[in-house]
Amino acid sequence: MKLLLYPSGHGFGHASRDFQVVRAVADLAPDAVFEIRTGIDEWFVRHTLQGLNFRLTRASLDVGVIQANSLHQDIDRTRAACRALLAARASLLAQEIDFMRECRPDRVLCDVPAIPFAAARALDIPAYGMSNFSWDWIYSVFPDFSEISDAFAADYAAAAEFLRLPFHGGDEAFSAFRSVRDVPMVARRSALSVEEARARLGVDGRPLFLISFGGLGPSGFDWSALGALREYRFILTPPLRHGVPERLPDALTYVENDTLAARGLRYEDLVRACDGVVTKPGYGIVSEALANETRVLYTSRGEFAEYPFLVEALEKFGVARYISNDDLEAGRWADALATLMARPRTPCSLPFDGAEVTARHLTSSLP
Repeated sequence: MKLLLYPSGHGFGHASRDFQVVRAVADLAPDAVFEIRTGIDEWFVRHTLQGLNFRLTRASLDVGVIQANSLHQDIDRTRAACRALLAARASLLAQEIDFMRECRPDRVLCDVPAIPFAAARALDIPAYGMSNFSWDWIYSVFPDFSEISDAFAADYAAAAEFLRLPFHGGDEAFSAFRSVRDVPMVARRSALSVEEARARLGVDGRPLFLISFGGLGPSGFDWSALGALREYRFILTPPLRHGVPERLPDALTYVENDTLAARGLRYEDLVRACDGVVTKPGYGIVSEALANETRVLYTSRGEFAEYPFLVEALEKFGVARYISNDDLEAGRWADALATLMARPRTPCSLPFDGAEVTARHLTSSLP
């Protein structure tokens, strides 16, 4: 089997779940070959798919939502970038048709660039979507995005089927797709116990919180204010687009990816090791926090249609507490952290076998 995968370049959450599916397909079909076509950072792809038979090629086929910083969206730049993408659609479509004709995949999986669906249909290759949202729905709430939303929806209509993950916006949010199939949560789940993960990380007994803000990393935070929270310990990991702060308080530790790898730790092990995660809700970190029974201190991420459904999932299935952008950036975390720590870690009642279910579905009709 050859699977051609198109993870969105919008953060790491799309690729992290997609690569769980890749590993599940490899378990079912050990001779499977994977084509990864994305604009996401190369180090993330190679680190996550180490040991598998894949080829990585670069392509930017969606815009996502451009961020002014880790908490605030830049809608004007997003609109301009989307219009530029649509202006180049004809050449991008021809490019992807040529690419698919050359690599001859058995299946295409998109999460969730739209143009590859049209390319796959031109060559009669089954193309599946997988996500808890599609960009036409996300863009539908932004001002002056109607033509952009409609263009994405037109290409989504070429999908053979959409595999819908939990925490979605209901049937209306997927009206562009002819066929929708619900699958369970896809999430990176640690194989380590909390005690094993903390031992490998080498931390003391203080409550430990991971600061997680995706591909941009946190920005605009008053790190010095965390120095007063001596009863806690905080961890930062790459990437930090604005660089590592020159002076970190003793309570805050910056851990490189190579250091984690040397200790036999993956990101999901770090989530498991921590008592909580400080973040803005995205599918990746929400699903991983639930899968690893980790508390979440979350903040607003602006007008993003996915946000209320992720917050609902956190409040219903996990242990979570809201903090405002202002309090987060100013380091006024004490009350929220104390509230979270007073509540025990809670196993999530949802199934986490979405990668395996998806892999079986993608391979079931192969000759």
